[in-house]
This record gives sequence, structure tokens and C-alpha cells, in this order.
Amino acid sequence: MVRLGCSALDQNQPVPNEIQRVIGHRQRIALAVLLTGRFEPEDPAVKSFLLFTEQHQMNLDQCWVITPPPEVSQVAPPAASPDAQASLLAASASQPSATNDSGHESAFKPMATWLMIPSAGRVAMAFMSAVTGRRAVKTTAQLIQAACNAQDPKQLRLIQVLLDPSQRLEQQATTDAGFSHLATLLYMHRFIRPPAPAPGSSLGNTSDSGGISSGNSENSSGDSKDTSGGGGSGGGLGKDFEVYHWSPANRERFEAAIRLSYEGTLDCPALRGVRHMDDIITGHMAAGEFDPKRWYALYKGDEPQGVLLLNKVFGRRALEVVYLGLTPMARGHGLGSRLVQTAVDLAGEEQMDQLILAVDEKNRPARRLYQRFDFVISQRKAAMIYLLPEHDPKP
Repeated sequence: MVRLGCSALDQNQPVPNEIQRVIGHRQRIALAVLLTGRFEPEDPAVKSFLLFTEQHQMNLDQCWVITPPPEVSQVAPPAASPDAQASLLAASASQPSATNDSGHESAFKPMATWLMIPSAGRVAMAFMSAVTGRRAVKTTAQLIQAACNAQDPKQLRLIQVLLDPSQRLEQQATTDAGFSHLATLLYMHRFIRPPAPAPGSSLGNTSDSGGISSGNSENSSGDSKDTSGGGGSGGGLGKDFEVYHWSPANRERFEAAIRLSYEGTLDCPALRGVRHMDDIITGHMAAGEFDPKRWYALYKGDEPQGVLLLNKVFGRRALEVVYLGLTPMARGHGLGSRLVQTAVDLAGEEQMDQLILAVDEKNRPARRLYQRFDFVISQRKAAMIYLLPEHDPKP
């Protein structure tokens, strides 16, 4: 049973609230508070969310609540965050057993809910119930701090929560709990028009007329490599670069290109050096439907130039630019435009409806690049992050 008294976090609080991790019926009540702001576990929003998480095999074990002491019988439910349900449905450890008391459920009225959903790469996405006033900031911060401190650094390195810029109280609560503001992220998209097929060409053609093909060509070392020229979903990149698709044999090439692209980056620079490269690549692979043919590493000889990682979005006819980065020596020469065009072309060839991405608001060169390709901003989110101690530092 996981139960923490708030007095351990704030000695000035005369009557300690109780923090607990919940499952079963109590978890449904906690999710109702998170999604709707009401204590109604049978609400359709809760049922829809549980179905969604089951279909996508999401782990809900890290659902935490803060409740008043037993002698406090009346608690007003917090108002629902305006986009809590939409954010949860879009999102894409070893601990003692959680609380699942069968009796006195009518008295179980959480003041706040904090849910962390782990994903590959030792990362968790967190969601929180709305903070309804300044007095609730302190209570919510106590909940968040206790839940995050209970995590195992061997299993989790980074916790992230995305908030609307207008959610000032929620940002304050996460800050008070030890989170820091990483960036304001711009979520952008553009619609895709299917390309007109070139005469004599076909999807997946690996002949000389195919450009960067959607299939892998094997060289003598077993590398997945394509150096063909022409049009297609590569914009003729193979004319000027050695282009590698992901494969175990090419892992070091991708690692080197990604690592070098972080030097001098304007996109979430505070993340540089925070995570292991193994965690970074694992996380990128899990961000949608991974296909090694959609991952590109560009080289000139032994020198990495850039990397483009594309995944299909679960349940949608859309590709996501999971990561696009250029090494310092490759910037300012038009390679970024060619990689974006590669993404647009591939989305068209795969008959996708949209191409989506997220970019740091302060990364003005990247924003201008995407706007030239008709990307438009769909929403802004404040990205708040919490770092657990690194148990095994390495590059």
C-alpha cells in the first residue's frame, strides 16, 4: 500500500492530507476528477479513456491522488481542465501495491489527480487535474512532488507535462514541485496532396529512377544504404550524400549524426546531455509506427551531415517528423529544405493526409523553414520537465 502524509513535505501544515497511488474503482474516481472535474467513475469520458489506454497498451499504474484527512468529509471537486481529455487521448516499476480499498468509497474524494504514463526510453508523460485557485497550487505541488520522488531512476529519467500557456496555476504547481520550463512547443501541420506518378515509376521502385527508395538496398557491409539520384521521396539527396536507412549495422551512424546535430541546436537546448543515446533512439522508435525505411542519416564520407526520422502516427493517415537535425557544418546550405521536402514527398507517396511536427518556439530558423513549406501552427504547449537522478551516467 502506497500512502504518504503531506506532513513529510510540509511541516507547517497542521492536519496532513494523504497522498496515495490508486487502482481499481478508486482509480476510476481519480480519472473522473482528471477528465471531468467530478467524482463520477462511470462518466462516459472515463470509459472512453480506459478503452483508449487498453487498446494502446498504456500503463496506468502511476495514478496518484491527494485526499483530505478522514475527519474532513466535504470536498468540492476541482474543475476539469478544458482540454484534459483531448490531451490524454492524444498522448501518445517496481513499487508496493497501490491502494484499492473496497469500503467507504463514497468518502473517497480526491482534491487532485496526477497521472504518469511511462513510455519507451525511460520517459513518462504526465497529466494533471485542473488547479482551481492559488490555495490549490500548494496541495497539487505536494502531490506531484511526492509522486515523482517515489519513482525509480533506473526505470525513469524524465517526466514531462504539456500545459496550455494560459494554465498559469498548473505551471506554478509543477514549478513548485521541482519541474522546470523546457520550452514552448509549437505543434504544426500541413496537408498532403498525393503526388502525380512519374512516367514509368512505381511506389517502392529501387531502380536508378527511384531516388531514395522506400525499400532498402544492401551494400557489401550489410548496411541499409541508398545513394541513387533522381526524384522521388528524396529530392535527389543521393546525388550529394550517402543516405543510410536505419538498421542495426547503421546504429553507430545514426548515433553519431544525432549527437553531432545537438551541437549549437536551438531546439530545446536544455535537453542536451540529459539522456542516454540508447534512451533517445528507443524513445524515437516508440513515437508512432516505426519503419526503418522512414529513417535517414546523411553522410559525406565519414562526416555526418543530418538526420531525418519519420514515423506514422497511430490511428491516423499522418506522418510525424519525430526528429530533424543538421550537424553544424551542414547548416545554412539548404539541406534542411531538402530534408523537409523528402518528408513531404514520402507522405505523398504513402498517401498520407497530413505531415505533423513540433518545434521550439525560440527556434526561429526552423519555424521559417516549416512555414515556407506551408506548415501552420495548430497549438502551443508549455513543456515542463522533471529530471530524476541519473543512475548510470554515460553518453
